[in-house]
Amino acid sequence: MMVESADHTDWNAAIKLAKESDIIVAAVGENPALCGEARVRKGIDLPGDQEKFVKELIATGKPVVLVIMGGRPQVIDEIEKGCAAIMHAWYPGEEGGNAVADILLGNVNPSGKLCVSYPKTESEENICYNNQPELLSKVAYPFGYGLSYTTYTYSNLKIQKSTVCTTDKSIKFSFDITNSGKMEGTEIIQLYLSPVDGQPLKPVQLKGFKRISLKPGETQKVKAELMLDQLAYYFEKQWHIMPGKYEIKIGASSIDIRLNSFFSVTGNAKSMKQREFLFSEIH
Repeated sequence: MMVESADHTDWNAAIKLAKESDIIVAAVGENPALCGEARVRKGIDLPGDQEKFVKELIATGKPVVLVIMGGRPQVIDEIEKGCAAIMHAWYPGEEGGNAVADILLGNVNPSGKLCVSYPKTESEENICYNNQPELLSKVAYPFGYGLSYTTYTYSNLKIQKSTVCTTDKSIKFSFDITNSGKMEGTEIIQLYLSPVDGQPLKPVQLKGFKRISLKPGETQKVKAELMLDQLAYYFEKQWHIMPGKYEIKIGASSIDIRLNSFFSVTGNAKSMKQREFLFSEIH
């Protein structure tokens, strides 16, 4: 339904049908007329009476699966806890209906991860994952978050403990990931970095990610290199790498950290005009 059109939904008939159903799939969200360039809304909650309608669906006592469509996060804090499951489909395209159905029916194991921090409120603050931990109380779902129909276990982290700032290029490490559930799936492992000795970097920064497909019970060894260029910060038209201690974090989201360790960068500080590497090498 476009903004200019009227809503001809028979509210009472929809609620009656919901009461007679075993499971309710509620499709809500924004259409392209509400989200995009030169389009402005007063807030980012569900438009119109959609939230009120979902609350009435929840009140039926039947499991409600919420499918949200749109081009941005929408605040759902008032209805989140009442839903049995929530899927954000964004703008899924021509085959979106089939894709959503395949996930809801279990034909496909979802593996998507959020590329934004999903807000809990309509605060105008810059809610970004790398400003942790100050803004976590305002985040409903963190950057990198996403559920699966199986589970994954991370283990056996081994890491090079030190490197020389001016001569070496990377820190090498490895770890194991296991599909500890009963369904084949794909996990997106995420590598984060945190400064320890006051280096002028954000508290948490994504430095790499990799899709790993695993059968039930299967374990794969992941080998990776965190490039020293990724430790650099920009100041006075140059990139600088500071010696000191850093923390490496490996997890399923920006706050769901499964493995962590520390390493030291020794020697003098290093300056350069440009960086050669932006993301870690992960195999």
